[in-house]
Amino acid sequence: MKIDFVLLWVNDSDRDWLAKRKRFSGDSINKTLNSDERFRDYDLLKYWFRSVEKYASWVNRIFLVTDNQKPDWLNTDNEKIRVIDHSDFLDQQNLPVFNSNAIELNIDKIKDLSENFVLFNDDMFINDFISEELFFKKNLPTDSGILNPIIPEYGGIGSTINNNMEIINKYFNMRKAVYNHPLKYINIKYGVDNIRTLSLLLWHKFPGFINPHIPIAYTKTEFKNARDIAKEQFEYTSRQKFRTKGDISHWLIRYERLAKGEFIPITQNIGRFYTLLELKEIIRDIQKSKHKLICINDENVDDFRKSIKTLDKSFQKKYSIKSGYEN
Repeated sequence: MKIDFVLLWVNDSDRDWLAKRKRFSGDSINKTLNSDERFRDYDLLKYWFRSVEKYASWVNRIFLVTDNQKPDWLNTDNEKIRVIDHSDFLDQQNLPVFNSNAIELNIDKIKDLSENFVLFNDDMFINDFISEELFFKKNLPTDSGILNPIIPEYGGIGSTINNNMEIINKYFNMRKAVYNHPLKYINIKYGVDNIRTLSLLLWHKFPGFINPHIPIAYTKTEFKNARDIAKEQFEYTSRQKFRTKGDISHWLIRYERLAKGEFIPITQNIGRFYTLLELKEIIRDIQKSKHKLICINDENVDDFRKSIKTLDKSFQKKYSIKSGYEN
């Protein structure tokens, strides 16, 4: 089975990119959904590649998706590396794009991308040895069909999740889904999260799903299927240069497969979502490989650069050897 990795990355210190972003942004954009933290680069990308080489050497290819950018140190002669510009797969009339939702909804259009792939953001790192079966088993993606209510939060992405779920509830019946695939929703691998699902089965509609905030396995066929039932919403989001409350996201594709039961259940304990406010816990996880996958989400901390410097030291200690992905 060929499995590719797709990684979205932006260098927010690039003057040309900053000028372009400023030129296309205006008073009408949602400042909260498009704050600087949404674009901030940790400058830790080389450790992402080192972790892949160390812990997931089986990967078929790595597609680095950028906006006319490339790290100076990246070895593009490495046969596994593909640097993909937005113009390579997004409609020209929609460019430039600063909306990750618009970018992610179209990644299945990347040329030569394998049917099976894993989507990463640049704050997601492999933290221990993993096998292909962490993401795909029996040619199906692994996932967790755990129900979860949508929690509205100021400045959050609740509106986008709600937009996704409106589409799911239009085409899928929760009671029927659970009846047809009971072990996909109530499973020993979910542990105490089964209580959450059982309490929400009182409703007739899907209230939402738990979002693990770790790399997600997808197939190109899943993207096609979701685009078929939500063509208008795909097109709307793809036209938005910046995030809006009317967007849908790549989680819609994941939600559809959960509603269909077309996945292999997997434990939630494989990964952990952190924010920069949990720096001590992050460092401990990096040092001891407590979780196989970690997400280090940006957050307003007192001293961002100091936090990143601390992270850099921890990653450097763990990944001191330069990878074949570097010049």
